[in-house]
This record gives sequence, structure tokens and C-alpha cells, in this order.
Amino acid sequence: MHIKTYNILNENGDVLNTILADEGFIQQHYPNANYIERVELDLPVPKIVSKTTFRFKFTTAEYSALLLAAKTDVEVQTWVETFNLYTEINLDDPYVIESVNMMVNKNIIAPHRKDVILSMDGIAPIGTP
Repeated sequence: MHIKTYNILNENGDVLNTILADEGFIQQHYPNANYIERVELDLPVPKIVSKTTFRFKFTTAEYSALLLAAKTDVEVQTWVETFNLYTEINLDDPYVIESVNMMVNKNIIAPHRKDVILSMDGIAPIGTP
């Protein structure tokens, strides 16, 4: 017996009910009904973290270097000011990736830290149980 999710449809194709059952149960209990197997999509979970979580992905030394650089480098200052506007950070956002690359290029963070900062290792994305 293989349990699947089925949508029971009316004559217009609208979903009347969704049930978990094996195909034999469907055929026995809904012999004249239209039904379709509901395919569950395995969509990627967005890599969205809180601003606080993102901040603490940087070591104290890295974040201190970032703030120090912001005092003399307008590009870094712009990033810090923009970062302060956010409440959530999407780690897949091209701006975020470009910003972390900028930090590597300016020697604020080491190259190997980029992948750590942009990863979800040990973090539950916002909106997941």
C-alpha cells in the first residue's frame, strides 16, 4: 500500500477535498469521481535570515573591521547604512552576495569566510517551523 495525496474534483475540475489514501481506496470510495494525484513540489526554502542572525555570522573582528572601513570608504559606508535599513536578509539576493564579495575584495573578511557567511548552516530560515 502506497499512500499518496489526492485532490477530489467536481465536474468543473474544482477541488472539493484533499485526502491521503492509496489508489485502491480512491477507486473503491470515489468510483465515479474525478480525482488527481497531488504532486508535492520540493521547492527550495528561501535563505532568509533576520538582520541580527546575519550580523552574528561575522566574527567580532570581521564586524569591527567592517565598521572601521565604513569610516573611510564610502562604498562600505553605503553598505552599512543600507544594511541598517533591513529587517531580514536574503542570502541569495544578488546585492547581498555582491556585498560579501566586496568585503572579501577589500580584505574585510577572508575569502574562505564568504561561503560561511552566505550559508544556512545551523540556521532555520525565517518562516519555517
